Amino acid sequence: MRTGSLRILLSLIILVGLATGHAGAQSSLADQILPRAAEATAPAATSDPVAEVAARHAEILERLEVARRNRESKENPSQDAAQANSTDADEVELLKRLKVLLAQQKTALERQAELNDAESIATERLETQRVVGFDQPPPYSFLLLDQLRDDLTTIEQRRESAAAVVRSATDALARAKSAAEEARKKRRQAAGDRPKAGHANRFLDLEAQIADEQEKLRRIELQNERLLQKTLAAQAMQLAEQVEQVRTHVVLTPAERQEKLVELDKKESDLRRARDAAEIRLRVASERLSDFDRSRDSDAATKAARTAELAARVAERETQQQTVTLLNQQLQRLADRREAWIRRFAAHGGGATEAQLTEWAAEATEASEQLARERRLQELRMDEIRAERADAEKNQPAEDDEQAEIAKWWEVKRRAQVELISAYGRNVSDIEWSRRIHESLLAEIESDRTAWRAWFSAAWSGAVGVWNYEIWSSETESVTIGKAVWGIVLLVVGLLVSRHASRALGARVLPRLGMHAGAAAALQSISFYGMVLMATLLALRLVNVPLTLFTFLGGAVAIGVGFGSQNLVNNFMSGLILLAERPVRVGDMVEIGTLVGTVEHIGARSTRIRTGTNFEIIVPNSTLLEQNVVNWTLSDKRLRCCIPVGVAYGSPTREVARWLRKAAEEHGQVLDRPEPFVWFVGFGDNALEFELHYWIQIRQLSERRRIESDVRFIIDQYFREAGLVIAFPQRDLHISSDRPLRVQLMDSGRADEEDMGRQAAA
Repeated sequence: MRTGSLRILLSLIILVGLATGHAGAQSSLADQILPRAAEATAPAATSDPVAEVAARHAEILERLEVARRNRESKENPSQDAAQANSTDADEVELLKRLKVLLAQQKTALERQAELNDAESIATERLETQRVVGFDQPPPYSFLLLDQLRDDLTTIEQRRESAAAVVRSATDALARAKSAAEEARKKRRQAAGDRPKAGHANRFLDLEAQIADEQEKLRRIELQNERLLQKTLAAQAMQLAEQVEQVRTHVVLTPAERQEKLVELDKKESDLRRARDAAEIRLRVASERLSDFDRSRDSDAATKAARTAELAARVAERETQQQTVTLLNQQLQRLADRREAWIRRFAAHGGGATEAQLTEWAAEATEASEQLARERRLQELRMDEIRAERADAEKNQPAEDDEQAEIAKWWEVKRRAQVELISAYGRNVSDIEWSRRIHESLLAEIESDRTAWRAWFSAAWSGAVGVWNYEIWSSETESVTIGKAVWGIVLLVVGLLVSRHASRALGARVLPRLGMHAGAAAALQSISFYGMVLMATLLALRLVNVPLTLFTFLGGAVAIGVGFGSQNLVNNFMSGLILLAERPVRVGDMVEIGTLVGTVEHIGARSTRIRTGTNFEIIVPNSTLLEQNVVNWTLSDKRLRCCIPVGVAYGSPTREVARWLRKAAEEHGQVLDRPEPFVWFVGFGDNALEFELHYWIQIRQLSERRRIESDVRFIIDQYFREAGLVIAFPQRDLHISSDRPLRVQLMDSGRADEEDMGRQAAA
């Protein structure tokens, strides 16, 4: 029933397409729906990924064949038909790309199966070896040990290459993800645009499918490379354990020593014969070049042919010259290898002193490093020759009758370049062989000198394994214990360095540059927060924590801030405004309501103020912006003080003003500019009222009070000496003498009754 319903639905969709004029889209639409109908009615597919990809590949082949038939059947030359043909051609190309991607996926999955088998075999062999041991009984020869070490070196080089390939595959997967997301975004945008329905949406679907398959392919390739890494790691571990087991049971026999020396002698004889043959070829090539120079004027060949022949002759001579040079270098290295073997025999047999072993180890290390540098130089030279050869092949003339002579000399030059590349390749192999001999000598010396190194190496390997243990991982990144520890260490070190560096900046560097203390404190706080932010980002980057993770956390924090952290954010933003605008700075003396003190620190949430009584008051930053704040030292540390003085009526006012001004001028901390002055402010109830005004340079909160006290002492002294009286509150009692005073005596009880009566009447 379900299959019949789907077929009816399919027929209705095709009829609607015919009615709306989308004839070109019928076959493609059917191609897209039929497989889905088949999938809906078909039984569950096999879990084999290779079979699944093969099935999808077969489906794409069918769709491609249908699209090709549609394109070939439309032969009407009208504009609509031409447009339809172009559309079908584009669809065919997209389907071809999809077919290629699926074929690549199938190949990659087959390789994945092989790599899984190889990884399982390598792991099984490693576990078997750890249980059973090495398959050959001791004692072992030097040659077996060298063979195992060479195999281990080769595996380690392959591991380095595999690690580089994994990094490249990781980057490729990231790019494929971005491309797939972009393709899906375009498809979603086009899905809601009805006028663009039809061919455009079908192409966007195909492009999105291609991007998805490309991402799948890159993911499979990354998995394959990681499997290869695991396989190589197991093989390297197996070889390392074999080397360790064989090394401790190596026995050097006189026959093996003689065999190695005879082998080196034979190698030297072969190199000498090869060098002599190269010298003969060099003389022949030089003679040919000389004959060419002598016959240049008499030869009737064309200029182009002469140029090609000259280039070929020069290439031949240079090839032989370089070959002779390389062979001489190999002979020199052979002598060094012979000496290294002799030292290996002596180190193994115990025939060398500690001083000799130390000297040999240093020389072997230096020789190994020098050979590594020589190998890099030789490889660079080989790359240069290959590039020259590639350029020559691009410019090689066509092989016709007129250019036959030129082509012949081009071929001679090409053979010379190929021979030179081979000579460099043999030299690189010889360098690598010599380097391995020196490394083997170094390993032999180290193993014979210190027996505890084996234990240390095993402990180090275990520590490295724990250090590299993976805590969690994403598709492209992994977080190990080592990375997490380094991230925490970097964060803690960043906090400590930020604190000390910002303090040094605010306390030493900026004041020496003449910056105000408040500005220095503001820059100190800003630099501290900036360095802490940088340290946090570096720690997150080291641990490979994606910053996109904080997108969700940022939304959660925003909700929390909106509901319960208004005051915290208000104070934090106020702190930033204080640091940027600087209406209040560190060291300023401020007055907030009844609070008077010196600003000591402006933090992210609050400001610390120390009062004159040595109390530390914590004030929220928002208070400094929302309330009236009196900043005594914002733009100027000069402060005008006022001391009110009242003198008795009848005092000489001019003398009073002179003595008051003199008292201010006598104090050493009262400023001369502006000058002190005295105001006669009024006639009070009990005194003539004066005000002494003067300016001081204030640096501490207690200075104002101390200076005011000193000036009052001086005023009191001067007034005493001048006979001026400082007034005090007093009342004058006037008794009328118009009538006599009435005096009456009464007892206490009656007096109390009269007082109570008067109080009641009042």
